Amino acid sequence: SENSRSHIVSAYKNMFISISPLSQEIGFGLCDYEEKGGKRFLKSVRRTAWIDPDPKVILYALYLFAEKCGGYYSFTLSRLLNHDVDSDGVSPTQIFGLDRDTMTRILNGLASNYPELISVSFAIDLDNIYLKDEDIRESARVNDKFLLNNPSAIKKRLSEHPLIKDVNVKLDNNKTVTITVEEEKLIGYIFEYNELYVVTADGSSMKIDDDSIYLIDNVPLIDGYSSDELKEISRGFRDTDPDVIKQISEIHKYPVSYDDKQMEVIMKDGNYCFMSFLSLDLLENYYAVSSSIDKTKGYACIYFDDFTNSAYASICPWQSTE
Repeated sequence: SENSRSHIVSAYKNMFISISPLSQEIGFGLCDYEEKGGKRFLKSVRRTAWIDPDPKVILYALYLFAEKCGGYYSFTLSRLLNHDVDSDGVSPTQIFGLDRDTMTRILNGLASNYPELISVSFAIDLDNIYLKDEDIRESARVNDKFLLNNPSAIKKRLSEHPLIKDVNVKLDNNKTVTITVEEEKLIGYIFEYNELYVVTADGSSMKIDDDSIYLIDNVPLIDGYSSDELKEISRGFRDTDPDVIKQISEIHKYPVSYDDKQMEVIMKDGNYCFMSFLSLDLLENYYAVSSSIDKTKGYACIYFDDFTNSAYASICPWQSTE
């Protein structure tokens, strides 16, 4: 009822005005109001970012977020900053209005002060983390004797790794070798002559064995494409958020009369997407589009149109139109 809504608004107003840490410091509700006749009349409530966030509160919020997301305790910073994802977990960046720089600083501090509770792996590219630390150490061949380590030689060895895009090696005064790696972005994997290969964003591929099979965990199967076509797909995925790519299960050819290169992109949530090579960048909007699908109409297919730069949901090609 209107009366109930009025009481709720009044309760929030009094709480935010009376408890300044909630409103002014944490930023949950900065009230603009005026007083008349001893009463407070609310004009507006504005959310702001937490000015000085407590890292321990953020750590607790991260654990709650992971539990609500089905116990998924490994995620990228981009996922934490993407508030369009439909999930039961609410990211602390959304709760407290934290930006990328602030969150990066907090996460690094938490990993340093509470290594038993959280670990963070940040390189130059924060969101493409595929290589295991032992892979890098093995390729670097760092000598146990500090003075025998040549940064240029270590960099050269690491640069030869097909999944390393850029590397920086530094010898610190405290006799440690610091290696910072930027990895190639992976966009999928293919089967070729009964062998597995991962495909990178520059269109190249690398054969993988049992020791590197983990690389295909978060990228889709790409089936039926030539090497030239794979390069076109790679170009389309070059700027796509890795978290979106992780949601793709398979990519197949699905030619139609008006587009012999149409693609069928099967998502892990059960939706089917249809698009051309030129529409791949529109997948960046997948979360927003998929959340607006009217499931009651039986829609499970999303069509991305590069001509109109838009997407819409409709019946799937194999469904009856009668």
